[in-house]
Amino acid sequence: VLFSGVERHHRVQSEVLDFRLHRKVAVLCKVLAVATPRQIPKLLMEDGTFLIRPSKHGGDNAFFTLSLQYHHSVFHILIRKISDGKLALGSEKEEENTFHSLNELVQFHFDEAMQLHSSKRPAGKTRLRPSGR
Repeated sequence: VLFSGVERHHRVQSEVLDFRLHRKVAVLCKVLAVATPRQIPKLLMEDGTFLIRPSKHGGDNAFFTLSLQYHHSVFHILIRKISDGKLALGSEKEEENTFHSLNELVQFHFDEAMQLHSSKRPAGKTRLRPSGR
């Protein structure tokens, strides 16, 4: 069972994830309940490889974190639930992309590069790609 023992995530599973779509996401990426930030560089070796994990420090509306490898660095991007129930990446922005599901978010960023930031400065763009592990 995904997120076993994490009550907050059990509470939002039905709101955030459609399990029929979730199976598709699991094929495209790693959805891990136990990965810690220190373990992630060992799991993600190539640019664009990623995993989605429960967020421990994201607050009430950020249930997941997208961890992404880019140029030998791992970026951790909150996936937050916004007021209309959709999902969005990172901090709130004007004209941000929003998604009905994790599957939709992942599929979109397989096709469209996302802008990455480090210390609030642009760090590059990359598309998501499946991990070989």
